[in-house]
Amino acid sequence: MWFQNLLVAVIVLLAVLFAAWRLPGAATRLRYAAWLKRRGEHNPLRRLGQRLEARVLRAEGGACSGCSAAGEHGMNAASKRPQK
Repeated sequence: MWFQNLLVAVIVLLAVLFAAWRLPGAATRLRYAAWLKRRGEHNPLRRLGQRLEARVLRAEGGACSGCSAAGEHGMNAASKRPQK
């Protein structure tokens, strides 16, 4: 019975962490990543913070902003918005 309680607690904890990451906007995610990066010099949390920050910035920056094929897949390279 204790194993089942432990399993449920782990699942709930993972769901809370996932929701805390996915629901807020990019600015809050960048604050989370900055907090992780401040946790130490050579720490796994610091590397995780760096990777998460890069992922947020990459997603926020618009992947098609400067690619040469932007016109082929409906993106305007100058405005970073889909063409109409």
